[in-house]
Amino acid sequence: MIFRGEFVMIRGPSGGGKTTMLNLIGTIDSSTGGELHIMNNKIDKDSTDEFLSELRLKHIGFVF
Repeated sequence: MIFRGEFVMIRGPSGGGKTTMLNLIGTIDSSTGGELHIMNNKIDKDSTDEFLSELRLKHIGFVF
C-alpha cells in the first residue's frame, strides 16, 4: 500500500516487469490475473473506459 505523500522507487533487473507494473497501475494495460485496487476501487476487465479515464484524470500521475 502506498500512502499520500510517500515516494516510491521501483527497481529491478531488465525484464523483471517494472514497465508492465506501471502500465497496470496507470490503467494503460489490463491484467490477466490477480487483483489491482486503486483508491479503494477494484480494477479489472469489467472496468469501463469512462471510469478508468476519470481515475487517471483525478488520481494517477507519472514523472519520467
